[in-house]
Amino acid sequence: MRILTPTVALLAVSGCMSNTARVQKNTAPSTEEVESVNANASSSGPQVEIAEAASPANAVIHRVQDSAFPSTSVPSPSSQAPAAEIAPPPQAEKSECDSSKKNVQLPYFLKETSALVVGLEQTCKEKKDSKDEILMMKMSVIGVACTGSPGFITRRGHSNQNWEVVSFGMDLGCNMHPSDEIKVVGKKKLGFDVEPKIVSFVPMMIEYWEFEKNNDAGLGATPTLTANGGGAAQWKKNEVKNQGFPIKLYGHSSTLVKDQAVYEARAILMPKSNQRQFQVVVEEMKLLSADDLKTALDRCTTKTSSKSACTEAFDSN
Repeated sequence: MRILTPTVALLAVSGCMSNTARVQKNTAPSTEEVESVNANASSSGPQVEIAEAASPANAVIHRVQDSAFPSTSVPSPSSQAPAAEIAPPPQAEKSECDSSKKNVQLPYFLKETSALVVGLEQTCKEKKDSKDEILMMKMSVIGVACTGSPGFITRRGHSNQNWEVVSFGMDLGCNMHPSDEIKVVGKKKLGFDVEPKIVSFVPMMIEYWEFEKNNDAGLGATPTLTANGGGAAQWKKNEVKNQGFPIKLYGHSSTLVKDQAVYEARAILMPKSNQRQFQVVVEEMKLLSADDLKTALDRCTTKTSSKSACTEAFDSN
């Protein structure tokens, strides 16, 4: 820290004012002015303590240096303007055809036709005479034999009043409901404006059956009432024959390649008045779950005492 006399202090202040003016004109102080200040600093007199750090001249020089070399620091991210958000691309609006598509839970049972819809394809197709689109539907259906035409009954025993065996032939030659009826009912039940096209319509290949109100059960496509199972005794009662015989039918889709899925149909075998023919009325039809499949397999094994045949009948691999 330097000690200056009052005169030097006054000259220093006036010199600072001159320097400030020169800074404003972007000019430096002359050599004569600097020497005059130094000469006055050596004269005697009261001394005033002035901090060098507080010298206005130094402050002015610092300001000149700062203005000559402006700051090049990069502003912090917080001081920058936020980036503009990019709007998501507009979603394409559904056409009238796409809006007419239905969310159908498959398989879907059409009770009026004793058929089960196992496949449904919905596509939009452009009309030939315009650019308008129409909804096209393709359905795959599984039916049950003898629901469209009567099946034949075979009886064996001692007399007309004492039949020991009564068999219902449900082979694949026994007709199902006509496909035209399935298209009409399918259109109404599924709520479509146009009739679907049936691309696959096959009967269920029955591999195991069991009557619900007696102990008769067996493998194959010929349900049979027997004396041992109690069904033959029921056949003798006209009131039972008039109400029909409730039965559960199990099998795969009868395609060239064995369908892995196993289906169950709860039905009633209704004998006709001549007692030589019968009709099948399906009350419910569904795809078996893993638990249902195990339960049905266990019953088959118990009722028929043929584990290997039952395992093959319910094979889903």
